[in-house]
Order: sequence, then structure tokens, then C-alpha cells
Amino acid sequence: MKAINGNLDMSKKYKLVDVEYGELAEGSGETCQNCGNLIANVAIVEREDKIKFRIGLDCMEVIVNMNPLENQEAKNRINRIRRFIKILKTKATSITLHPKYEKLFTGDLQPNSTLGYTFRMYGFKNKIQTTWNVNALGYGDYTKYKIIIDTLNIPVTTCIE
Repeated sequence: MKAINGNLDMSKKYKLVDVEYGELAEGSGETCQNCGNLIANVAIVEREDKIKFRIGLDCMEVIVNMNPLENQEAKNRINRIRRFIKILKTKATSITLHPKYEKLFTGDLQPNSTLGYTFRMYGFKNKIQTTWNVNALGYGDYTKYKIIIDTLNIPVTTCIE
């Protein structure tokens, strides 16, 4: 890992809270709160005093104090997001949103769009429509990827179940 000199105090402990993707557009983008570089892949880290920072993945790998298992899980999450975005950019032709379900007191499940949406991607492989269930990647929350989906002009429909 490369050493990154930046704004965050390296004597404090940090943990990874979440990972997001934000498209870098011409003239806009997010900057790393540690090194100041433009970033597309954003790691949200929390310092031991509960203050959160939005930093790039390179800075995250240096700053976040994790044991080897946590470090591997963080890298796996980042790699899943990168693979998902690659599929979105290269294969997805449409997306269908499905409302998340809530468990009723009777034990039954009922769709509830106020909880957010999961989604499935559709594309074509050898002229045959293929489906990817995004939940299999572990990151099926539509709001996390809305920016890139909108940028790529992928048609989105909502399924009413």
C-alpha cells in the first residue's frame, strides 16, 4: 500500500462504514476529504470519535485500521461494486425496480416502496435477453446507483407487486 499524506489524523482509528459510487462528470465530482483528489469510488469512514469522512478507496486502504478479515471484506465489497458498475456500463439495457418487503405481524410479506427498492438488470447476450438479480451482489438498493444509471440513460421501470 502506498502512503498517503493528507488531512485525516493518522493517530486516530477509523472504520469503514459504507462504499458508494459517484460518476465523475466533466467539471464536477467529489473530492477526497483526505488527499483532495477527485474520486468516483467513495469510502465512508468513521473516526473513533464518530465523525464521518468521505474519502477515496486508495486513502481508505491506508487509513482504515482493520484486521485482515475486515480488510478482505472491505476489498470484496469494493470489488463487487466495481464489477457491478462495469456490468451496468457494458451490458445493462434496462432495469426493473421491485419494492422492498415488510414483514406483517401475521408473518406475511407485503411490498412497501417506502422502504426503498431492489432491482434487476436486463441485457442481451448472444441476442437473448438475460437477467441479473442485483441482490446477488449484495448491493441492490437503487438509490446507491441512481446517479450512474441516470448518466448512462438506462431505462428504469417500477414493478408493482
